[in-house]
Amino acid sequence: MIASVQEINSTSIYQFANNTVHRDGVNNDNNSSAVVFTDHDGENYIDNRTYAASLVDSTRQASRVFVFSDGRTYQGDWINDKKSGRGNLTWADGSSYEGNWADGKRNGTGTHNYSDGSIYIGDWIDDKRSGLGILSSFDGEKYGGYWADDKRNGSGTLHYADGRTYTGGWLNGMKSGAGIMSWSHGDRCHADWIDDKAVCDAICFPQCSNGGKCTGPNSCTCTSSWTGPRCETPICSPQCLNGGNCTAPNSCTCTSLWTGSRCETQPKSKKWKQNAITVVGGNGRGKKLNQLDKPSGIFIDKKKNIFITDTNNTRIVEWKYNAKKGKIIAGGNEEGNRMDQLNFPMGVIVDQQSHSIIIADVGNARVIQWMNQKQQILIDSIFCWGLAIDKHGFLYCSDWLENAVKRWKMGEYNVEKIVVAGGNGKGSGRNQLNNPGFIFVDDDQSVYVPDTGNNRVMKWRKGAKEGTVVAGGNGEGRNLNQFSSPVAVIVDDLGRIYVTDIENHRVMRWCEGKEEGEIIVGGNGQGKQSNQLNDPMNLSFDDDGNLYVDTRDLFYGFWQLNQRFNQLLQSLKKLVLIIEKSESKLISIFGCQIYKVIVDTCLDINFMKFSYLHSIVLYDITETDLTQIRTKFMPYLAYLSIPSNNQS
Repeated sequence: MIASVQEINSTSIYQFANNTVHRDGVNNDNNSSAVVFTDHDGENYIDNRTYAASLVDSTRQASRVFVFSDGRTYQGDWINDKKSGRGNLTWADGSSYEGNWADGKRNGTGTHNYSDGSIYIGDWIDDKRSGLGILSSFDGEKYGGYWADDKRNGSGTLHYADGRTYTGGWLNGMKSGAGIMSWSHGDRCHADWIDDKAVCDAICFPQCSNGGKCTGPNSCTCTSSWTGPRCETPICSPQCLNGGNCTAPNSCTCTSLWTGSRCETQPKSKKWKQNAITVVGGNGRGKKLNQLDKPSGIFIDKKKNIFITDTNNTRIVEWKYNAKKGKIIAGGNEEGNRMDQLNFPMGVIVDQQSHSIIIADVGNARVIQWMNQKQQILIDSIFCWGLAIDKHGFLYCSDWLENAVKRWKMGEYNVEKIVVAGGNGKGSGRNQLNNPGFIFVDDDQSVYVPDTGNNRVMKWRKGAKEGTVVAGGNGEGRNLNQFSSPVAVIVDDLGRIYVTDIENHRVMRWCEGKEEGEIIVGGNGQGKQSNQLNDPMNLSFDDDGNLYVDTRDLFYGFWQLNQRFNQLLQSLKKLVLIIEKSESKLISIFGCQIYKVIVDTCLDINFMKFSYLHSIVLYDITETDLTQIRTKFMPYLAYLSIPSNNQS
């Protein structure tokens, strides 16, 4: 080796011919003491790497920093020019290892931080993960167990990112031998594994159910009571009949029209007692707490408490079970439009979740909620007659002015309503209604509508564009296939339909698909005997299947309005023209021809029929007269037109 030597302050600088530079004290021509050694192409090194450490006989020793030309940096112990002992190696991509070294390789225990964010803490042999270690992967997986040759080998537990956990044997990085796979929802799989797959996939993907055994790949052998690929289907022997479903071994769930262990029996119609018991009111018409005046809406809660719309008293009254008198829980502050007043209330329901009362306040054209004597208008500008809540918490309202049933999600009344029945104008088509009354909604969100003006009951399935006639529809009459003003409907657990047939003073029951119904209560003429009904208005069941019917004189409230309206017109002595909406032509009511005729010569105009009409035109009327009429009757009139005084 040819070199030049320069001595500076007892420190020698050696410049070798190959440009290697060594600067330190000199000891027998060997590098020694503290040095900075730049090796051009020395043994085992790459050009221009810098080593700061102590040298003994020209080899790196002790603990110093070595910077590699590829960006790696090692800080730690050296023995015989090889990393040995404790050290920290950092790569240019950001990964690093800190731990034990031997013979220039990772050996012993150490921590490796990978550039993708994964971390391994554990044992190493010859730069490979071997022994016991934990790998936390960047994707959320975590393995703790044994390693060999840089792969999972032996026993260990792998927590998957999707919540699964496998504990068992491993071979060459794959599940092997006995192992348990468990899922976050509680399922567990015990299986033997080969090459990362269960010997019996049926156990795990998914496992056999109901005591079934996995006897081959993707094949379950079931017990005698179950069948199906995973033993998930019960067996009923003999089979369920008449549309019944086998829902458990040898157990059938029947449709509403059949009973029996195999749904083989059609239940006999319940024979209703014909002599009713008065449970609310019955003490004459009045305002006392043991009296009612024209009840309409009725709701019975699970404790058999009865909530009644006491229409003429403009209040809602609650009668506790077996109580002798009721308690006013809404209204009762005279007729009016204040928040604490009602005006011609009809339907009522109790939201048993919020413990609130929801009322169809017809005279004020609103649906209002009462809760602990606090009121809130839920829906405004609507002539709602009947109300219902389904099991999903949707509120339904029959709008007799628009001949539609509308639905809102509870609490979202500002959102546009959904029309679930009718809404296509007044008429008798399958997609139309004519004065819907007190409605019923079943568990499937099918809506049953008493279509009063068409003397029929319609069923509108969820999402249907038109309804199906399930009762009546054969014109007005008293035959068993007819109604005369059906106003309310409910459906029992067997799917049988109950209807109040007001003008026939009876309650009818129809089975869906039958041509005619049967009289179950009343039908013995109008009267006050215990086997008679006097204009049955509404009905409800309690949880024991008892039927409750509220009765009243036929639309007494409307009769009052008729009288008041006629008296008003008589006092005004004006001309009236009533125009039918559907055909826009002049009509007659109760045989009284209305054709530019002085109205006070015809005193039997029926106010009930106004909702069937397009408009009432009053001739030769002043603004004062109009204000008086609107104040008293506008909640019940769709339109009120005033032509010029010169019309005749």
